Amino acid sequence: MLAAAIFALYWSGKSRNRTNKYAGIILALTVILQFITFLGLNIYAPYAFAFFTLFAGFEAMNSFKFETRHKLFFGYAAIASFICIVEGLIKLPFNLYQEWILLPIPLISYYFWKHSKRVIYHRLGVLVIWSAQAIVALVTAPWMKKLLSEIF
Repeated sequence: MLAAAIFALYWSGKSRNRTNKYAGIILALTVILQFITFLGLNIYAPYAFAFFTLFAGFEAMNSFKFETRHKLFFGYAAIASFICIVEGLIKLPFNLYQEWILLPIPLISYYFWKHSKRVIYHRLGVLVIWSAQAIVALVTAPWMKKLLSEIF
């Protein structure tokens, strides 16, 4: 997750659109802030990450280059990421399978990167952070831990 945030920080800095640049940079900084324990600011990082993931997702709705499928994907990714973050902060009486909710994000991101690179290019930093969140959720899932312990 930290490597994805550093990549997103670098990649978003190259963006020409000001709000797109700020969305990627702030989202990357909130991820980096989760790993810094100085002054106890990492306690508030998930709340900031939840807010700025919605900001980054719905900021894409203003793009004239995006087709409806791009806008739907960014809306889904923002809401799914937000729900999984909030589920981690507030203990719900039921269990959400975060890995299955977040799994389409890296797959669809890869599809868009292959087929509409020109449109997605400046928002790749945000997509990398969301994809890293999905991969972390998949790898840390209880059934995956059990499967990996049986294999290795």
